[in-house]
Amino acid sequence: MVTDIVSTLACQNYQSVSQIALYVANCLYFMFYFARSYCFYRFCLRVVHVASGARRGLEAILSIPFWLAQALCVTSVFTGAIFSIDDAGYHSGPLYNMLYVCSFLYVGLSILALIIRGQGLRPYERNVAIAYNAALLAGYGMRLLFPKVLVMDTFCTIAITIIFFGFMNPHLFIDQRRIAYNKRGLRLVLSEALEEGGMHLMGMVIKNYQQERVIVGGERIDNTVGDISSWITHTFPKNVLFYMGSGQFAMTGDDNVDWEDVHVQIRQRFQQPWETGESALNLSVLFVNIDESSGLSTADKIINTLTLSLESAERDISMASDSSKDTLSISEVYEQVATLRTLEGVLERNEVEVFLQPIVQSDSRKLVGAEALARIRDEHGCVVSPTLFIPIAEHVGLIDELGAQVFSKVCAFIATHDIEELGLQWININLSPLQCVQHDIAERFGSVLEQYSVSPDVIHLEVTEQSIIDYDLVKDQIVQLQNMGFKFSLDDYGTGYSNLVRLSDYPFANIKLDMSLVRSYSSGKGNLIPVVVRGLKDIGYTITAEGIETEEMAEDLRGIGADLLQGYLFSRPLPMDEFVRTYGKDQAKGILPIV
Repeated sequence: MVTDIVSTLACQNYQSVSQIALYVANCLYFMFYFARSYCFYRFCLRVVHVASGARRGLEAILSIPFWLAQALCVTSVFTGAIFSIDDAGYHSGPLYNMLYVCSFLYVGLSILALIIRGQGLRPYERNVAIAYNAALLAGYGMRLLFPKVLVMDTFCTIAITIIFFGFMNPHLFIDQRRIAYNKRGLRLVLSEALEEGGMHLMGMVIKNYQQERVIVGGERIDNTVGDISSWITHTFPKNVLFYMGSGQFAMTGDDNVDWEDVHVQIRQRFQQPWETGESALNLSVLFVNIDESSGLSTADKIINTLTLSLESAERDISMASDSSKDTLSISEVYEQVATLRTLEGVLERNEVEVFLQPIVQSDSRKLVGAEALARIRDEHGCVVSPTLFIPIAEHVGLIDELGAQVFSKVCAFIATHDIEELGLQWININLSPLQCVQHDIAERFGSVLEQYSVSPDVIHLEVTEQSIIDYDLVKDQIVQLQNMGFKFSLDDYGTGYSNLVRLSDYPFANIKLDMSLVRSYSSGKGNLIPVVVRGLKDIGYTITAEGIETEEMAEDLRGIGADLLQGYLFSRPLPMDEFVRTYGKDQAKGILPIV
């Protein structure tokens, strides 16, 4: 643009400007004009993420018109091909229209690249790229139609402004709370790193972030995340920090970064509390490392893999193409990504299914209750294993919505079926740790009960030992639910930290022995289990033994005092309609068949 103004002024005042100066001014103008068209085109190749190898090949071929034009500009002092200078001033040469050839060629190639590769862009990116090329195309057209009107620079300024606000505005790459760069910035950095042939990415996640957010409040945890970001940024100024939301960070750095030392320093800092106003939070973190050996080929794959790994991490992990003890395989992560997408879709469409697994009396084997279990199906209609989607739901904070849908559908089932006719006295519903800390859970459950006109005494809520590790956090909610008429069972007893003394503080009516205890006793290794069962029964609890798979296990647990039995010996979990067909009025009065 500068050389355009200078050459125009020189040509207008050619009588007072030397011919050498006129040649230099016009030569620079034309050289930069051709370079401008070519650089806009090369930028478009970057936008559509053409791989570096392919881009170099394209540039080598498609740069020929550009370099030819440059040669014509420089040699015009001798040939007059693009322009000539004489005593009468400036004159256009016979190949002057190379300006338009190059301009329309490169903007056309840019548009072609957008057509071919644009579907891989986000709509916002694609629209910005189309807009700046449309501005250039309009400018070239105006110059062709009105060569004496100097409007081309205006259109180029518009194009550059669009590029800045669309691709280069730093505010686009900063987290809303302005604590670090965001995912968009991470995607850009990773794309460039992959094009250059390698990268190392460290991910970090605050353990139990969703639970901490519920317990201490959103504002407090947000302030703490900001403090964490500031400390990391100042401690590692040569690295670049990104915040991806939900307590997840990512960090990139050059080849000289000692990532093990980064881990150590961050972990040592997290051993100290994070001060937030008048109180402090004790938090811990897990790390995920991804480098060239992971085999991930695009920025989106890396970010999706990192996000899922952080959401499901229970220990520090490194990503690799093949799994080992200390690595998580790419196929495992992709399976988790697919499971998460399936879970999100099912919850959005309210398509969570409820299966019922029978619970029988240990002596008569008569059906008395059932446990409601959440199930989801993938796009092919196949049931997804709960061992896959339940941990993911817990890690990403979807377990509350999952539990809410199960509770609502169980209430709808009770309202539309005569459960006594089915032989059911109650139905157990699992209550997740995240649900337990929700202060409005009693209100929400009460609203659903009222909607379906269901009495709470036919619903038993199962709470895991993990939920009551810090009973003070859930005491008010459990008391409110108990006052409404709900009864409680302690699920998975034997996997946590409960003891007989602590249990007396909790409002449980039933204790469910975890299947690991049942198997241990049946295999002759759990000699203390009869003592534990007697102690629980002396306090006044009824006992349910889970995981009963053989007749011998059933007799063993009945013999030590288990009141109720549940397991595959009697039935696998059944869809609600199949449960009704199996144990309806046409069956033998609720006597449970062994299947």
